[in-house]
Amino acid sequence: MPDKEINVLPVLYDLLLWYAPKLSRYPKTYKYTLGQRITNVMLDILEALIEARYASKNTINFLRQA
Repeated sequence: MPDKEINVLPVLYDLLLWYAPKLSRYPKTYKYTLGQRITNVMLDILEALIEARYASKNTINFLRQA
């Protein structure tokens, strides 16, 4: 089976690293609601892409989920 390369993984990871310090600058009213939702969505996408990268079957399903 050919090696599956998902080029967006390092980009999304870098986005997460860039975003984390920005979250602390959010106003208190948004930090724990909007900030947490954004973080969770980015982590969900990252998880789905990693699963797609290493899945032996159903790769397309993980990519659709992402």
